[in-house]
Amino acid sequence: MSTYFQDLKKNNPALAADYAIVGNQSQHDLRCMVKALNMLPFFNTPEDEKRLAAAKRILKVKGA
Repeated sequence: MSTYFQDLKKNNPALAADYAIVGNQSQHDLRCMVKALNMLPFFNTPEDEKRLAAAKRILKVKGA
């Protein structure tokens, strides 16, 4: 028996990597993260930019 994330690693490794970056968060939390990171982009570190891109890709797949 496997979990959702184990199946995701097999079926969509790019999306699994995005979840590894941002963690298992709700759509609402991801939307808030995207909004906050877009507000003042000049304060973002390279890690923040990776987190922003990953959150946007996850929201696009979820249809939010």
